[in-house]
Amino acid sequence: MDAILNRGLDGNGSLEDLGRELWSRRKSPKFLKSLTEPSTGHVTLGVRDSVRAQDLRRSGWAVIYGEGVGDDVREALQPLVEIRRKQAAGGFRDLTKGEMPRHGESRRKYFNRLGVRSGGSVDPNQLPYYLLLVGSPTEISFPFQYELDAQYAVGRLYFPKAEDYRSYALSVMRAEQEAAGRRRCAFWGPWNAPNDPTGKAVKNLLTPLARDLPQLHAGWSFDSHLGADASKSRLLDLLRGNEGPSILFAACHGLTRGNWDSSQRKVQGSLVAQDWPGGQAAIPLEACLTGEDIAEDFDLCGRILFHFACFSAGTPIRDDFQVLADEYLSAGEPFLSALPQQLLSAGDGRGAMAVVGHVDRVWTRSFEENDVNLQDSQVYQDTLSRIIQGKRIGHAMELINQFYLSQVANLFSLKDELRGTPSVPDAKTLASLWLSSVDARNFILLGDPAVRLTPGQVP
Repeated sequence: MDAILNRGLDGNGSLEDLGRELWSRRKSPKFLKSLTEPSTGHVTLGVRDSVRAQDLRRSGWAVIYGEGVGDDVREALQPLVEIRRKQAAGGFRDLTKGEMPRHGESRRKYFNRLGVRSGGSVDPNQLPYYLLLVGSPTEISFPFQYELDAQYAVGRLYFPKAEDYRSYALSVMRAEQEAAGRRRCAFWGPWNAPNDPTGKAVKNLLTPLARDLPQLHAGWSFDSHLGADASKSRLLDLLRGNEGPSILFAACHGLTRGNWDSSQRKVQGSLVAQDWPGGQAAIPLEACLTGEDIAEDFDLCGRILFHFACFSAGTPIRDDFQVLADEYLSAGEPFLSALPQQLLSAGDGRGAMAVVGHVDRVWTRSFEENDVNLQDSQVYQDTLSRIIQGKRIGHAMELINQFYLSQVANLFSLKDELRGTPSVPDAKTLASLWLSSVDARNFILLGDPAVRLTPGQVP
């Protein structure tokens, strides 16, 4: 987080530099378009007021397959699909054959082809509110997911093997059949060096969350493992046993590797623990939680994990923040990170229900309070509160998407200034809004968006 190869964004001077760089590109129509698109300023999030988001019969549930998804994957995922078919009844849809998104197709074109209204609140009679995308980001792109997520409750599943889909389906079935999980939430976050951005995460994100949430949710226990207590072994302990927390919120560096590194797909987005001393020292794999650390005897069933870390969900084909550095991370093709894939498919029906993570780099600007962009940890607190209350995870994620849309709206208000003013109007504001909007957009949900911590009941 905030570690961007050749320069960081910890000081106001760096924000001004970024704002001036953005301003210097203002005459490029393509770049102006990139500041405010996917253009979602006209979209209202969520379902219509008359529809209860928690009731799948009213809000609906659909599975959308990528064009390259084989019959073996469909068959493996069938147990989950059948559960949702029964729960959603007439609100269920299986979008296959001609209803699949085509390669490179935007949300607008896809909706036009299906006859779905692209603006306003969601009408489940046209397209269900909860949408499960099945396929790799080469089949269903990250931008397509971002655009859908601005209006719908969206999750994605992709695994390298068909049997991993079966394991995930069994995990959801088991979680919904068993009693409600442990009423426990844990926060984990290292502080790798005195001036490291992880210090901001501990002070301005994790500590306020651990302080304020217990006042809102009696009957829940909250524990923190911060700084020196945020070792890899402690993180493994939180994940390994069946007494682990129902919600684990981790904020740390995500391990990065360039596309020239043969290990990129295996380790990109791994969680960097306190075992790494920070600074210029290379990050050894032994200091990180990787997908290979998740053994088949782990029991993560019924849990929701939130990874506030760079590349913790996936890596795009090109860096969304390449304007910030001469060298940027990219991959031959976009891919999902191995760690959440392993967490979701662990064992045989012992995987987590959902992992929230980030595509590309993540920034402290979304919770830092400063004189440019007065934000705090409230959006994450409210998201966690929804999850604790038993809201479906896709519905809980709306709050992060609302923050994204608010930043996009602010960028729209600057658009005329960008085109008509001879000098940069406010470099720091421009830079901060741009960073915050792209950052919030890139949080995605991996897993079924309809899962929740208190199954079996419709409020």
